[in-house]
Amino acid sequence: MKKLTIILFIASVLLGKILQAQSISEQKVILTGTRFTYPIIEKWIAEFKKTHPSVSIKLAPLGSPAADSANIRISGQDVIEKNLNPGETHVALAKYGLLAIANAKSPLVNSYKNKGLQESDINKLFFMDHISTTKEKEYVVYTREQKSCAPVSFASSYGHTFEELAGTKVKGDDKALLNALRADSLGISYNNLGYVYDVKTRKLVEGVSVLPFDLNHNGRIDADEKFYNTLDEVIAKYETTANKLLATEEVSVIYSTTKSNAAIDLFLNWVLTDGQKFNHELGFLNFNAGELDQQKLTVKNSNSSK
Repeated sequence: MKKLTIILFIASVLLGKILQAQSISEQKVILTGTRFTYPIIEKWIAEFKKTHPSVSIKLAPLGSPAADSANIRISGQDVIEKNLNPGETHVALAKYGLLAIANAKSPLVNSYKNKGLQESDINKLFFMDHISTTKEKEYVVYTREQKSCAPVSFASSYGHTFEELAGTKVKGDDKALLNALRADSLGISYNNLGYVYDVKTRKLVEGVSVLPFDLNHNGRIDADEKFYNTLDEVIAKYETTANKLLATEEVSVIYSTTKSNAAIDLFLNWVLTDGQKFNHELGFLNFNAGELDQQKLTVKNSNSSK
């Protein structure tokens, strides 16, 4: 009798796994949202499919027909709980950093090369209309026309709102913003690490310079504040230094907890474990251990609410 009980138990466990696998293979995961995250999302999906080939998962770019059927929305700005639909939750999967940048020929590159930017400089450059004392402009600020992730997060990091950003409004996405700066020798702007640096060479993209931060507010750029030579140096500094001048934000996904979808849970858990090792490759930041555990707990809690 005892032997039969054990056999039945094993059989029920195996049957449960088979049914779960069938359920996952029948469910779809469609992601859409903020464009600058697409490289890391596509990387996660490609690597995930290597070990979970039966899961139907894809990225649907904004504006594509499939985006209307997406069951995961990607956000690169702070998620406001009250703006979520009933039954929705959000989980952060990575972080990203933002830099103040200038056209490599901008006179501001030399102006701030040795002294660096402090908060007062950021306020003056990006959040006030500049009135030059000379006949010619010293710089031209470029910002996004659309109220989107990068400008909202950049402004918020320094205690401002999107509406308070000064400058010429650029149509299009963050790549269009970068191109506007590169086309103007007086241009300054902001952008995420994965666009400011070439993720293959790990060097600054052609025609762009970083306006360095004076992290200790001593009026000069010290040796430990010279970390902009490669993308990996910048990532390391952003991940290990708590300083309000280093603007960071989370890449989050928003999804419903009212509809059971084991494939979504499987993918999110994979990203928060195996997927993290791909973040740096594409210019994104990793969580520390405590932050990562909190996100895993959020996924676990969303499962229990279904």
